[in-house]
Amino acid sequence: MGKEKIKNKSRKGKAFVLIIAILIIIPIITAQVNYGKNIVSAQSFSTYTIDGYIQDQGATSVFKYGFNSSSKSGCGWIATYNVLTFMYNKGFYDKEVPVEDVIKPLDSFASFGFGYLGTNPLAIKWFLEIKGFKVEFIIDQTKFKEKAKASDINIIAYLRKNLTRGHYQMMEYDEAQDDFIFYTSSSRKTIESYLADHENDYTFLLTVSI
Repeated sequence: MGKEKIKNKSRKGKAFVLIIAILIIIPIITAQVNYGKNIVSAQSFSTYTIDGYIQDQGATSVFKYGFNSSSKSGCGWIATYNVLTFMYNKGFYDKEVPVEDVIKPLDSFASFGFGYLGTNPLAIKWFLEIKGFKVEFIIDQTKFKEKAKASDINIIAYLRKNLTRGHYQMMEYDEAQDDFIFYTSSSRKTIESYLADHENDYTFLLTVSI
């Protein structure tokens, strides 16, 4: 009986290792395959604003994200791309931002459910920190406004409690009107009105500063 228990534990251990390997290796391989396709798609993609931002997520259906298309679950990388573009426009980042080079690392390590369930916010934080920015992850809603006003740029997001929908948006503070400009899609509102719209959702904020 003792030997049988040991064998069962060994089988379970091997199965666990196999599952972990699949969850890690498949996204990396998929991201590499997607990268080649996304390079080609990026050459003809032209749906940017005059300042280089992406406002129309639907137009990004030409890009692959995990096993899904970006138009359905790419808002995380789009918000990240917009932040880097914002920093480039402000002179805080010295490189233009290729779309495919933003998608690939998040596709490899941050896409939930092989791209069907969105993007890990902590991976977005890590990615932007690798680029040299200070990033703070905030879940206390009472600090959203204060922290967002003090940063250079922000990403705000919500997630439905039933996990059926979520969305990332770059969010820029407008000091003149004391409100915020939201990207993808474009809108203008206060933090209070955003939180009122999502009072039954999980919300979090990523502040990004040089």
